[in-house]
Amino acid sequence: MLKFKFPFLIVYLLFLTSCSDVEIGDRPEVPKSPSEKHQETFDPKKYKEGGTTIIEDLTADIFGAREGGGAGIGVNVHLWKASLDTLSFMPLSSADPFGGVIITDWYSNAGSSEEKFKIIAYITGTQLRVDALKIIVFKKIRDENGDWIDQTTSKDMATRIENSVFTKAKEYRIEKQNSEK
Repeated sequence: MLKFKFPFLIVYLLFLTSCSDVEIGDRPEVPKSPSEKHQETFDPKKYKEGGTTIIEDLTADIFGAREGGGAGIGVNVHLWKASLDTLSFMPLSSADPFGGVIITDWYSNAGSSEEKFKIIAYITGTQLRVDALKIIVFKKIRDENGDWIDQTTSKDMATRIENSVFTKAKEYRIEKQNSEK
């Protein structure tokens, strides 16, 4: 058995040494991390010498308020702000201004600990139109064992919330138009 392993080992070692002259090429450049890219474009003088603040820059990027353009949010700004204001009494679980989705966490009114609500608002358009907003309301009630049971909600509840959002959105649009005059 040793007789067969020794010649194989010699051939293997010769093969390995013959590969030492193979040129692989230059080492590829390591891609920069997002923080390194940000450091290249970050100008600290802009923020120290009377320029805008970082928060102002971020909100300008989100709402497209910069003069040079900006990405802007993918939905109507007035509907977005009005939806957030209308649902502000409930804790937010998630808010995506680019996708136009606002999800609240479960909320129980102080007067009734036996029921709780969750709302999802979908803003689907960039124009202030009725079909650009959809509100879905979820309801759970507590049974005698203390378990939460899903219940159906009336369509009227979602419609009342939508109407409230539209009223505020129209007010925001009028305020903006008046401030631009």
